[in-house]
This record gives sequence, structure tokens and C-alpha cells, in this order.
Amino acid sequence: MKKVNIRMGRVLIILSVLLFLTACQVARRPEAEANSEAVESVAEEPAEASSESAAESSAEASSESSEASETSEKPEAFEAFESSEISESPEASESFGLSPEAREAYLRALYPEAAAKLDEIGWDLRTAYDWVAAFRYVEEAPIDWELGTKWYAQLGFETGEGHCYTFAAMMTEFARLLGYEARQVAGNLIGNNPFHHSWVEIDIDGTTYVLDPEVQQEWDQDCYLVIYGTDEAIPYDTDALTYMPDNPTPQSLERLEISGWNPGETEEEYDPNTGCFN
Repeated sequence: MKKVNIRMGRVLIILSVLLFLTACQVARRPEAEANSEAVESVAEEPAEASSESAAESSAEASSESSEASETSEKPEAFEAFESSEISESPEASESFGLSPEAREAYLRALYPEAAAKLDEIGWDLRTAYDWVAAFRYVEEAPIDWELGTKWYAQLGFETGEGHCYTFAAMMTEFARLLGYEARQVAGNLIGNNPFHHSWVEIDIDGTTYVLDPEVQQEWDQDCYLVIYGTDEAIPYDTDALTYMPDNPTPQSLERLEISGWNPGETEEEYDPNTGCFN
């Protein structure tokens, strides 16, 4: 009997301990769950905030990169375009990625006097040619192909007069502004009365045409878009052509300074054959 009571006592003690441990676990479970939820909440908030911050930073960086790209591409394109030997041709502007508007703005800045004159008389090649052909012809200007197209064109627009080099230079600038690939040529005319001369070549659909407004004035012969070797063209020596630079060479400016030439001098004091004064 005592053994049974002892065993029953042990069983009761064990059951009591088990009940006590179970009650403790039940009491702690809500607190643990609350702590767990709090930890998860705190962990999620920084992650979301960090994600949003990263997204905003990425968007800002992308925007800045895009803006920097846009602002850096234009100067590089213009710099390459300006350094090109054929920067005045439509094909060059397309290859450098310049839009028609950007190219027009560039050429207007490059040839402001010619652009202003086209605004006045109309943006048409034949109209520009007739305007140059009616220009006042004088001989008192140097004959030096290295002075370049811009120098002669500037002289013509400023003084309102000039010779074949001046005529051709202004016509070259007009043609370029109108979208043609144009270049000024210095060379000779052959035949019974050979002499040195300057005119303009332009390319249209793979064909080279001549524009020669000074000859039209002097000889009363229409030299608008004529082709070498045809009856409409005068006898150009196509075997000895020199394509003039856009800007004066240092040597040409030095020769000009030595000659003492200036636009105010009279024709009698100037020798057009040598480009110097007697």
C-alpha cells in the first residue's frame, strides 16, 4: 500500500511539473509572436525604403547621364563636322548626324553675309546667280587663289565690287547655303584669248556643273549649270584646275601685307597680273 501511494505521489508530481511547463509555454507564445512580427516589420521597412531610394538614385543617374550625353554629343558632332574638309556639303552633315536645322544654323553662322543676302533676294540658285552676275566688276583686287573663298566673298559683300575670284566666292557660299556641294576653282581658259580665271563647280546627282557669273557679265554668255566640254561652256582648261581653300593661308596673308594692297586704292596703281602695286 505504501509503495502504491509513493508511486501515485511521484505521478502527481510529474503531472504537476508537466502542467506547469505547458502553462509557461502558452503564456510566452503571444509575446514571442509579437516580438517576431515586430522584427519582421522593422526588417521590411528599411528594405522597401532602400529599394525606393535605389530606384530614385538610379532614375536620377539615368537622367543625368542622358542629359550629359545629349549635351556632349552635339559639340563633338559639330567639332568633327567643322574640322571636315567637306563640311559644307549636305552629305557631310548627314554622315556626322546633323539635322537639316542644325546644318542650316551652322552654315548661317559660317556665311552670315551670304545668308542675309539670300533672305533679301530669295533662297533660289538661279536668283543668286543672276544677282552675282550683275555685280560691279573691278580689277583692283589681288589674284591669289590661296587667299581662299571666304576672303574673296567677304571682300565682295563689304565693298560691293570685285573680279572673277570675288564673283565665284560669293556664288560658292550661296550654293552651299542652298544645299549644294560647291567648291571654288582657280584655273585657266584656253583658246584664242587664254587668261587666268575663277569659277564654281557644284555636284548634282553625280554630275559636275559649272556656275560662272562673271563670264556671263563680261561675255554675255549664260554659264548657269553648264557642263565642261559642251557648246554652252566656255573653253575651261580642265587639266590644270586648282581647288581653293576656304580660309587664307598664312603665306597668302603675308604676300598681301607685303603688296600693300587695300580696297581703297585705285585701279591705275594696281597690277592685276602680279597682284601687287607698281
